[in-house]
Amino acid sequence: MCVINATPFVDVLLVLLIMFMVVSPFSMSTIDVDLPKVEVTPLQDMILSEEIVITVTKTGMIHFQNKDISLNDLVIELSKYDNSHKKVFLRGDQGVNYESVVQVIHHIRKSGILKVSLVVEEL
Repeated sequence: MCVINATPFVDVLLVLLIMFMVVSPFSMSTIDVDLPKVEVTPLQDMILSEEIVITVTKTGMIHFQNKDISLNDLVIELSKYDNSHKKVFLRGDQGVNYESVVQVIHHIRKSGILKVSLVVEEL
């Protein structure tokens, strides 16, 4: 009587499954998409007087409370606030380098503020 050993077959299937699980997230990151445009609440209604607004210009300059500021000084200034429940509204010019915005968000979080909202224009 012949008996088929299924152990090598199961081993191969498990290896293929693991490889698929590891590789699939990388293949999804190369998909080109057009980001949606949204209807938004006007900025005046959304930002309260106690909220913090940071602006990044097209040239990469950072403005905090209407004055130019460096990334390191931004962390120092934001650390002066009670950051537990603060929210930052980040206004970035449409032509600004993506890396500049990411750096600003990183430094905002470094100061202890976790709530960051990106401000967009209304349709």
